[in-house]
Amino acid sequence: MSRTEAMGVTPFAPFVYHASRDDGVGLEFHIVGGEAQILQVLLPPNRSIEAEPGALFYMSGKVKAETKGAGGGIVSAMSRLFSGESFFVNSYVNEGDRPEYVAFATQMINRILPLDLAALGNEIYCQPDSYFCSVGDVRVTSQMTRSLSAGLFGGEGLLLQRIQGTGLCWITAGGTPVQKQLAPGETVLVDAGCLVAFQPTVRYELKYAGSLKSAIWGGEGIFLQRLTGPGLVILESLPRERLAQKLVAQGSGGTRRNRQNTVGGFIAIVAVLITIGCFVAALLQVDLRALDEGLRHVEL
Repeated sequence: MSRTEAMGVTPFAPFVYHASRDDGVGLEFHIVGGEAQILQVLLPPNRSIEAEPGALFYMSGKVKAETKGAGGGIVSAMSRLFSGESFFVNSYVNEGDRPEYVAFATQMINRILPLDLAALGNEIYCQPDSYFCSVGDVRVTSQMTRSLSAGLFGGEGLLLQRIQGTGLCWITAGGTPVQKQLAPGETVLVDAGCLVAFQPTVRYELKYAGSLKSAIWGGEGIFLQRLTGPGLVILESLPRERLAQKLVAQGSGGTRRNRQNTVGGFIAIVAVLITIGCFVAALLQVDLRALDEGLRHVEL
């Protein structure tokens, strides 16, 4: 299987992983698990892999880890920071005389996606904090979105990750990732926040959902992202922001229910008191009217 064929680019196809894969230069890796996935890499002797701090899961005793600056100068370092990545990276080198293993784990409920930059025109744009690890010539910087409105309301932010090079890198996506190769002029509308990555040839802009009523009560938001080909786009079904909001809502569910029960009981008591008050006021009004009539007859 060639490097391009291994990507399995088909219209709106889920990523299909194999037990092992070869990137064309003898690097074998495995993507293990269902939701919170693990990347296992079999490093040849004297080969290295770079990963973000905190990604290591386990490794062979023959693999040496060291932390270093991302390189590229101050401008490149600042650009990397703006893209959501750390200035420092961890490098893992196989110092043995045979292939050794090293594994990395995602820090959220994410899927791991392999990207062959050489097969993608040496460049791809990703949402912030997507980069996971890489082998070979891979550089991570930031890129301002071409549309200010898309950056403000599209869910991806004003700055995107710009991943360049000829090596192999892995990124993360939430929920179920899907990919589509857009033909020239082909357009797809995507819910805000669900865009993971796209090639520079894809035009990325914002589109009004078309109905304020649907946006407010339909739960889909006011804007959609419009992607126009040609080029590859990668989407995710569960953005990390939605997952975080759902977890917070579930965590405070008991407190909210207790609060709602308390408020509901208080409202019921107030309603009963108001009803009794209205009834008493009505009786008093009748009695006062009768007394007034009696006094008038006495005066006459």
